[in-house]
Amino acid sequence: MCTVSVIPLFDGPGRPIGFRLVTSRDEQRTRQPALAPAWRPLGGEPGAPTALYPQDPDAGGTWVGAGDSGFVACLLNRAPRNPLLAPAPETRISRGLLTLATLRAGSITGAIEAAQSLDLERLLPFRIMLIESDPTGFRSAMLVWEGTTLDVRTSGAPLLCEASSGLGDHLVQERLALFASMVDASSPTPEAQDAFHQHRWEDRLQYSVLMERAEARTVSITTVDVVHEPAVSVRMAYHPIPLKPAERVEPVVVTCSDWTPLASRA
Repeated sequence: MCTVSVIPLFDGPGRPIGFRLVTSRDEQRTRQPALAPAWRPLGGEPGAPTALYPQDPDAGGTWVGAGDSGFVACLLNRAPRNPLLAPAPETRISRGLLTLATLRAGSITGAIEAAQSLDLERLLPFRIMLIESDPTGFRSAMLVWEGTTLDVRTSGAPLLCEASSGLGDHLVQERLALFASMVDASSPTPEAQDAFHQHRWEDRLQYSVLMERAEARTVSITTVDVVHEPAVSVRMAYHPIPLKPAERVEPVVVTCSDWTPLASRA
């Protein structure tokens, strides 16, 4: 249950220099709060690559993360109209661990190979968005698993929006039309993107981007900024959504400057 959007970032003259991903995480009210984003090793062996991500305290995975090269992976649940039989709970693997496997691969090509090598029949349906950008251009891929075949869809369009819901993905596709109306494709801005992720239909809260229903709600909004000029820069801002609108929760912001190579760690 999530909404994710991506827009290009420009320098002064309008030249693309990176991208900005925002993901709204919708979760069950009974689920434990995530651990704030930090640079974490992707494996226990010496020299393992690191990635910046918030962490699910239950399974140890994540729904969004970025490598120091600027490669980003973002997970959404998949709730098709006619779902297949779910894997048995005792054999099930958390989908958040798939996000870590793709981040460890470090590229779209490597992430696709990593996903194809996993025992996907042990995972519930998912979509995972993979993004990389450099001075030569923007590239993305969407991996879709509904229980039989891993579908790979690639794109070079830097303006993206996807939505999912435990009620059924088809019920929240109006969020995509809302994104198109709020974010100008010819000149998208972070301000318009943020306004989209804060949007609520007061008479349809269960279908809103900033959603709420009896058993679930939007629990956080995470922003990832990746700029590749003059050098690769990664910034993640994690905003927990308070239960009461009057409450104020300070965001957690982590950047490349907060990353320490493994060799330098005590």
